[in-house]
Amino acid sequence: MFFCKKLYNINWSTDNIVQEVILYYFIGLVISRIGSLLLEPLFKKICKNSVSSYKDYIDASQEDTKIELLSEVNNTFRTMISLGFVSLMTDIVMRFSPRTNFISHYYTIALAILFIALFSASYIKQTKMVSQRVNRAIEKKDEKNSQEATSTIIMHP
Repeated sequence: MFFCKKLYNINWSTDNIVQEVILYYFIGLVISRIGSLLLEPLFKKICKNSVSSYKDYIDASQEDTKIELLSEVNNTFRTMISLGFVSLMTDIVMRFSPRTNFISHYYTIALAILFIALFSASYIKQTKMVSQRVNRAIEKKDEKNSQEATSTIIMHP
C-alpha cells in the first residue's frame, strides 16, 4: 500500500485495522494468483528445460525436503514479479482513466469479473493439482501392494 500511496496517490488506509488487514491480505492474494495463472505459464514456456513434471516434483520432494522450501522461495519471486506487473498495469490505468469516464463508471463491474475469472481459474488449477497428488498417492500405494504381493512367499501345508 506504500507504493499505491507514494506512486499513484491512492490511499487505502481506513480507521479499522481489521479491515486493513483483510484488504491487504486480499490484495496480496490477488497479486499471487496473477503470478500463478498468468506469469507461471509464460515462464514455463520461456524456461522449458528447467520445469519438472508435478509427478517428479512429488517424488523428489519426498526424497529431498529442501525442494519444497526452494519451491516456496521460487513462488515468492514469481509473486514479486507479479507485483511489478500489477504496478505497471495500475500506472497505465491511472494515466488513462482521467481521459475517459468509462473506467470510473464501470471499474467495479470489471473488477468483479476479473476476480471471478481469476479465482475460478485458481480453483481449477488447484483442483487439478490435488487430483494429480491423489493419483500419485494411489499409484505409489498400488506399487507398494504389488511389491509386497510378489515378495511374499506363500507356504501351503
